[in-house]
This record gives sequence, C-alpha cells and structure tokens, in this order.
Amino acid sequence: MDHLLKLNKQLFNNNNLKYFIMQTITINLYSFKELTKEIQDKAIEQNLLINLHDQWYINMYEDAICHGFKIIEFNLDRANFCKIENIDSFQEIAKNINPYNKDLHLIAQNFLSKYEQLESKELYECIEDLENEFKEDLENEYLGFLRNEYDFLMSDQCIKDHLISLGECFNEDGTIF
Repeated sequence: MDHLLKLNKQLFNNNNLKYFIMQTITINLYSFKELTKEIQDKAIEQNLLINLHDQWYINMYEDAICHGFKIIEFNLDRANFCKIENIDSFQEIAKNINPYNKDLHLIAQNFLSKYEQLESKELYECIEDLENEFKEDLENEYLGFLRNEYDFLMSDQCIKDHLISLGECFNEDGTIF
C-alpha cells in the first residue's frame, strides 16, 4: 500500500501537472467550395474511389434481368469483355427491351425482324447464328453501359458532387477531416 502512495505522489507532483492540463487546439476547416482550385483537385485525387462501392454496377445487372438475361461477368480492364447468359429465349429478350435506349431497341427490333424471316423460311440452322450475333451485340452494348457508368463515377465532376453532397469538411491541405 505504501508503494501506491509513493506512486500517486510522483504522478501528481508539480513537474507532472503539465500532463493533466487540458489544451484547446483550433483547426480551420473548409467546405469543398471554400478550397482553392488546386486543393480541390488534390481532394478529388485523394477520393477517386469514393463512388466505386462493391456493387456500383448493380443497376446494370438489374436492368439486364428485367430484359430476360443476366450478366455473369465483365472486365473493363485489358480483357474488356462482358458475358451474358439468357434466362428467357432470345425472342423474349428482344421483346422485353424497352425503347428508352434507342441503340439497344434498334438491335432488338433488327433481331426480331431477321428471326421472323428465317423462321418463316424454316432456316433453323441460321437462327442459331442469328441468336449468337444478337447475344454478342447485347454483350457489346452492356459493356459500353458498364464502361460509361464506371467513367461517370470516376469523373471529377461526380466525385466533386459527392463530396459536396456529403457536406465533408476539409483541412487546408484538402484531406477530409
């Protein structure tokens, strides 16, 4: 018990009081818009991946499922591909494609037109080639959609908008506080 009293006396002697005095530190924080252009650019660079959460592409996957196929894998890097697997028949997929995307709708209508011509002539061996061509066209279109979404999410403007909407506070050097 005596050794505890000695320890307490050592802790609270006048030389150690400076360790127990509260200090106030003032830090200047800035909104994104208050930063200089140079520091804004630095803040954007430091937060490049802020919009790329684990499933940034989920809307494209859901859109594909609504049309009757699913995206089974894609790669936007060197491999640069998108692979799909149909859930419905290719005719149903083509019928399910809404005209909101003119290019995709045109591809679907073109497929349906050619399909009907081949079916009426009972050229079933050519139908398989047509379906493979349609599948490849869908893969290329969705690869483009995915690339555009990725590029948008990585754009300076999108990152800036995200940082502003979050109301982030920044230090003088552009790091988030």
